[in-house]
Amino acid sequence: MESENKNSKTTDTKPSLVDPNTETLAHAVKAKLLPNLSQYQWYMSGQGLFFFAGGIQFVLVQWLITFYLREPPEVVGIAMMIIQLPQLIFALIGGLFADRKELRQHLIRLQMFTLLPPIALSLVILADQTTTWIIVFISFFGGSVMTLIQPARDALLTKVARHDDVPIQRAVTFANGLQFGMQMLGISLVARADLIGPIPLLATQLVIFSCAIYTTFQLSPTQPHPRPRSEKKLSLVSEFREGFEIAFGSAVLRPVIAWSSIMSLVNMGVFLVTLPLIVREVYDGDSLALSMMLACFFGGVTISSMMLSRFPQFPFPGRVMLVSAIGAISAMYLIHFELPIFLFFGMILVWGITGGVSMSMSRSLLQQAAPDSHRARILSISMLTQFGMSPVAAFAAGYLVRAFGPLDAIAVSATAGVCVWLGFLGFSNLRHINARKLGYR
Repeated sequence: MESENKNSKTTDTKPSLVDPNTETLAHAVKAKLLPNLSQYQWYMSGQGLFFFAGGIQFVLVQWLITFYLREPPEVVGIAMMIIQLPQLIFALIGGLFADRKELRQHLIRLQMFTLLPPIALSLVILADQTTTWIIVFISFFGGSVMTLIQPARDALLTKVARHDDVPIQRAVTFANGLQFGMQMLGISLVARADLIGPIPLLATQLVIFSCAIYTTFQLSPTQPHPRPRSEKKLSLVSEFREGFEIAFGSAVLRPVIAWSSIMSLVNMGVFLVTLPLIVREVYDGDSLALSMMLACFFGGVTISSMMLSRFPQFPFPGRVMLVSAIGAISAMYLIHFELPIFLFFGMILVWGITGGVSMSMSRSLLQQAAPDSHRARILSISMLTQFGMSPVAAFAAGYLVRAFGPLDAIAVSATAGVCVWLGFLGFSNLRHINARKLGYR
């Protein structure tokens, strides 16, 4: 018996197929090739890559419709309206899914779909079948995926920042600056789209999206906030309603979301439609001029966001938001006077700087004030009310430009901004919100 057992042990013991020295060498090579980054650093790497590719997509679509196909203002407005619709349709769904799911795996799955639009658009262009409405359809799909991704990325930021003990205002302002800085880098690649052609740009976008997916693989799994067992499972509509009740029942969240959404209605139409048409019709610009305009705006946002990330938390961020809006409205009024093109770019830079301040302050407040169990839904409601205004704003801007011309249209938008600013100054508690009383900083 004993001899049989010994024989069986001898038979079952097999030599390892992997040389221990080789295995050690493989680990050493991996350690050399892969940087030893913290969770926060991996997150920010993915943030930069994701929005780098997004910047290419954003300006390339604008260039194809406005300059390559040279559509009239109302068609540009309608096309941009449809492209922005996913933010209105899918923002809440994205927030609800992000609250329910493990965020790392959820993001990996969603980001896989970002690879499809550049492939599809490349095939359409190579087949010489490029039309405005094919571009709109592909962009609508890409925008839907991006809209589902954004609430999950935003919710994950708070968890990663807490894990690595990074103050929330610093994390949000740095993420904001990185987002727009990398978008500016993407825009700079498209500056000579008329010479390079769209196919190399789409191939670059595909590679960058793939790298962004890789950075998400390096993050640790993060479990969703558990619902107490005493609470029954809610329907989809009830969960949406619960998020809205928290958002608009809060004395902090309500004015911040209202400010962002109403100012978006004023500004987004100008940004998406009026300014590209000013570049084309007033300054007779091409893809380089359009890219320079967008780079000035995103550069301004990056400058102000990165500067804010170095400051301690502002005690009354609502007041900072109100003051920054004065600069944006003033820049729009000055553009109305048909400035020399270098001053036009300067005004866009000023607008971007002030916009970066307002966005950073509002995002920091939302991250702080939103409860853990509903953070993604609160952020998606803000996204819905803010960027969900984009289709309406783009549609209105196209017809404002048709009715008044691009320079007078921007003056109309600036006047609307003044009315909104006065309303929030006199009838809102935005300026009284004390960020230092909101807990995690």
